[in-house]
Amino acid sequence: MEFRQLRYFVELAQAGSMSRAAVLLSVAQPAISRQLRNLEEEVGLALFTRTGRGVELTDAGKVFLERARAIIEEMEDLSEEIRGFKGIVSGKVRVGLPPTESQFLAAPLVLRVKEKYPNVSLQIVEAFSGDVNEWLATGRVDLALFYRTSRTSQIICEELVDESLCLVSSRRFDGPDRDLEFKEIADVPLILPSSRHGLRVLVERVAMQLNVALNINFEVDSYLAIKDLVEASIGLTVLPYMSVKREVEQGQLFVRRIAPAQLSRSLVMSMSTQHTLTQATRTVARESRELVHELVEAGLWVGVI
Repeated sequence: MEFRQLRYFVELAQAGSMSRAAVLLSVAQPAISRQLRNLEEEVGLALFTRTGRGVELTDAGKVFLERARAIIEEMEDLSEEIRGFKGIVSGKVRVGLPPTESQFLAAPLVLRVKEKYPNVSLQIVEAFSGDVNEWLATGRVDLALFYRTSRTSQIICEELVDESLCLVSSRRFDGPDRDLEFKEIADVPLILPSSRHGLRVLVERVAMQLNVALNINFEVDSYLAIKDLVEASIGLTVLPYMSVKREVEQGQLFVRRIAPAQLSRSLVMSMSTQHTLTQATRTVARESRELVHELVEAGLWVGVI
């Protein structure tokens, strides 16, 4: 079995037709057909069925596609690692960021990596904390910054910063400027993300510990939508200050911090123990760590209200 055969197979599976695959690979169609025929003869099963519109994977082909992609990714990672010995950091790194932090971390991280390591291709995806374990295990992301809700031996976690959370409203809060006790949000009509998100898990866990009944009116898995609903006075929400900093400065939203001793969370940087870490991934991890620490030291992250 040749590496070229795997590449042709994966490209054909994604393209869905021999002609499109030939264009994408810059290879003649007969060459792709020959390599595919040799591959099917070697595995002893048909990997595609031919249709009037192109080709479709058989059940065996679907299983083979998953493994072939993994092999190709491993080979690409190996090539990037070897090039690293020449002092050239290169390769693709997929970084998962929580939606609340993606708003102010994504752009600075991309610009930082682009300036210092132009041969590194960075892909940013927004990842709910509940999805991070699966995404790291399957290789959908190489590195993730997220809020830990549980521990697992399959993920390496490094704590970066403790973050306070705030009650967010469309109106000014009455009374003196002070931290709220968690029980004070008991009767507040809340708009929170679903239980897929670590923020919701954390808020409900603290409510259970303190025997506080929450009044959750709406579940919305979009932070932009949550902020729009709060601004429209549909309800209040719980968010980190940085995710609403711009709206607060513009007078669109108002915040009151919830006592950190009762409600705070730890941002961790995580990588899977099931995959080899490339030099590019380790480099982006270092830059991510330094970026977070610089924001904290400059007073631009937690508790600036």
